[in-house]
Amino acid sequence: MIVLGVDILSGSINSKTEPKYSIAIFNGEKFIHRSEVTRFRLINLIKEIKPDMIACDNVFELFTKKNMWDFFSILPEKTKLIQVNGNLNEHEPLHVVARKNGIKISSKASSMEEAEACTLLASKNVGYVVSPFEGGYYIIVSRARSLGRGGQSQDRYRRKVHNMVALTVKEIEEKLRERGISYKLRAVKADSGLARGSFSVNCSREKLVGIKKKKGPDVQVKILPKQKKKLSFAPLSRKGKIVIAGIDPGTTTAIAILDIRGRLLEVTSSKELSLSNALTFLMKYKRVLIVASDVTPAPKFIEKISSSLNSILYTPPEPLSIAEKVSLVNERFSKEVYSNAHERDAIAAAIKAYRKYKDSIDEINKKIDDLKLHSRRDEVLLRVLKGEIIENIIHRKEEKKEEKKDKKKKKVEKKPDKYKLIIKSLKEEIELLKKEREELIKKIEERDRKIEELE
Repeated sequence: MIVLGVDILSGSINSKTEPKYSIAIFNGEKFIHRSEVTRFRLINLIKEIKPDMIACDNVFELFTKKNMWDFFSILPEKTKLIQVNGNLNEHEPLHVVARKNGIKISSKASSMEEAEACTLLASKNVGYVVSPFEGGYYIIVSRARSLGRGGQSQDRYRRKVHNMVALTVKEIEEKLRERGISYKLRAVKADSGLARGSFSVNCSREKLVGIKKKKGPDVQVKILPKQKKKLSFAPLSRKGKIVIAGIDPGTTTAIAILDIRGRLLEVTSSKELSLSNALTFLMKYKRVLIVASDVTPAPKFIEKISSSLNSILYTPPEPLSIAEKVSLVNERFSKEVYSNAHERDAIAAAIKAYRKYKDSIDEINKKIDDLKLHSRRDEVLLRVLKGEIIENIIHRKEEKKEEKKDKKKKKVEKKPDKYKLIIKSLKEEIELLKKEREELIKKIEERDRKIEELE
C-alpha cells in the first residue's frame, strides 16, 4: 500500500503564485521518499506513482471550489483522497488526532512533520474519504465533431453520423444486458437515428471495461462518474461502528448515519435505491442499532430494513413537519451537510431517534464499562434498549458458560470408557495372535519331525 502525505508549505491555492507542498511517501513499512514540490509536480507525481491514498489535513489546500472537478478527474481510479482530522462538520487539530493514535507531533510541527503524520494516520485507517461522486456512471454516446453547414452531401453525412450513434447505443445496450447491468437510457432522436444517447448505470468501473471504444472520426463514447452537488466525507474505517440510520425512501432514497454519540458519519442519496443495495450499504457497519423514519407509521421499505438487520425501529409520535426537520438539522449540524431535501429528512429522522435514546444509551454504556462488557457492547445495547435487563443478560451468559463447562466435563468423563474398550479389543487381538503363533510353531515342529523320519 502506497500512501502519499501532503501538507502545504508556502503560498495559497487561491493565489496566482503556485503553492509549494511538503510530501512524504509511505509504503506500509517505512517512508520511501520526502521532498518539497510545486503543485504541478505534485499532480504529475500522483499520476506517476498512483498512490492508494492521498492524505492531508485540509482538502482545500489541494484545490479550490472552481477547480475541484479538475483535481478529482486526474486522480487514478483506485486512489482515495483522505482528510485525516475530520469532515466538513467536525474536525480537530492535526496534532490532537495524531496523539490520540499514538503519533507524537507538536502543535508547532513543521510542514514535513505534518505531511508524515497525515501519511501515518491514513495508513492506520484514520480519517474520511473525500469524494464528489455518488457512485455509478454515465455512458454518453454522441457525435465526435460538429456537422457544419447544410448541403446535400452534408445532409447525407449528418444522417450517416446519426445512424452510427444509434448503432453504437444499440451495441452498448447489448453489452450491458450480457453483463447483467441494469441501466436507464435517455436518447435524443435525429433523422432516422440518434443525435445522442446517455446511459445511467449503478456499478463499479471494472464492470464497464470494454464498453468504451477508441474515439472514431464520427462517434465518441465517454464514461463519466456521477457527481454530487457537494463533497461527501465517509469514514475510512466503519467496521467497528455502532450506528443509527435515518432513512427517507422514495424515488430518491436517502440514508443518514449517526454514531451513538450523535456525530454525523455520512449521508447519501440515490435514485431508485433497491432494498438489497440499501442493506449492503448499511452492513458495512458493525451494528445498525436503530433504524429511524421521519413519518409514522414507517414505510414498508424501512420496516423491512429494520427487520433484516434486527434493529430497533423508531418512528416519531407524529410525522415531522418540514420546519421541524430544517430546525433539527440546522441546529445540530448545518445546511451544508446535505445536498437535497431527502438527505435532510434522513438526517432529521436519525437525530430524532438519537435524542429519544441518548440518555438510555449513555446509561447502558456506563454499565457496560463498569461491568467490563466491552466486547459485547453492541449486543447488550440492542437487548437492553429492546427491554431486557442487563443483569439478566449477564446471568444468562454465565448459565451458558456453566452449561458448556458441564458438557466438557461429560466429554472428559466419557473418554476413559472409550479408551478402555479400545485397550480391551487390542488385548483380545494380541491373545488371538499369540494362539495362532503357538499353533504355527507346533505345525513347524511337526513338519520338521516328519522330515527327520523320512531321512
